[in-house]
Amino acid sequence: MLDIHNEMGQSMGLLLGIAALLMVVVLFLVFRHVRWGLLPLPIVLLGIIFTFGFTGYADVPMTMVSMSAFPVLIGIGIDYAIQFHNRMEEEIKINGDPAQALIQTVKHTGPAVLIALMMTSLGFVSLFTSVVPMIQDFGKLLLIGIIMCYFASLFFGLATLYSFDWLAQKNPYGLFTRIKKGKRKGKGSKTGPGNLSVSDELSGPDTVGHESGAIEKALNKLTGVTLKHSKIILVVALLTCCAGLYADQTIPIKTDTNSFIPQDMPSLIDFKHMQSVLPGQGDHLNVILRVDDNSDPELLEWIDEFSLHEVANRGHINSVSSIVDLVKERNGGGNSRDLR
Repeated sequence: MLDIHNEMGQSMGLLLGIAALLMVVVLFLVFRHVRWGLLPLPIVLLGIIFTFGFTGYADVPMTMVSMSAFPVLIGIGIDYAIQFHNRMEEEIKINGDPAQALIQTVKHTGPAVLIALMMTSLGFVSLFTSVVPMIQDFGKLLLIGIIMCYFASLFFGLATLYSFDWLAQKNPYGLFTRIKKGKRKGKGSKTGPGNLSVSDELSGPDTVGHESGAIEKALNKLTGVTLKHSKIILVVALLTCCAGLYADQTIPIKTDTNSFIPQDMPSLIDFKHMQSVLPGQGDHLNVILRVDDNSDPELLEWIDEFSLHEVANRGHINSVSSIVDLVKERNGGGNSRDLR
């Protein structure tokens, strides 16, 4: 169990690191039309930290199943941060006023993302119906996590964007600016050296009237195909759902917890070796004595002394149980004299 605990701790860091690295790649590919395109990643990681803290207060244990929730949370939570980030940038491009953009983003995008959060939560709440505690803990962790990611995106994400935009206006050629010459100027824009306004800096490939990128063109075509063949797609989706429900009945279920553990773990190898030496005994060994009278007090005292000696002097023996324990319990005591 100690080795499993250590393995889980190491795996957690590796899982979060790989998930964060993949998110960086995705953001570089598809979220380059905004300033500070990598900002959603630290925001969602902040939500993950909040999740760790809240699960500690809520006494939600970390299991081999629930620990897999954190990469899922990064994938879901970063969507909330991207939604707020993208809308904030669009609002700034429209009127050039970051304060007004912040208000409009919270007013319009906040409720929309909250509805998406509620719909996702319903799916996770369904996990509570499972009688398996690990599955219930998995659902609790996911539910807490998406709420924390939403709060992190709504409050810290938007506040950070507003602060960065304020710094960009104060120092248009500093680290907080990515200058791109735009096609329109919003009200309240300030002109800096070289006649480049703040709104010019904000204007990017997604300014009103810009030419769509490859991803947007592909999505537009896909939307057209979906609308044109909506009935066929609906029928295919229903058939796929039914086929999935049927195939689910043939999926084997593993109940051996040893199969959840890395098979090359040294302690697991030793455990399997012990099982081979003690076939059918699991993790204990029976010692059987053939005597004439098993109620003889001297015999019971010897068994008691022998048991205590073995536990005290052999590191691989953790506990001993015998008829002595029952006799002591019946006599209401725990000393050797209670055996008489």
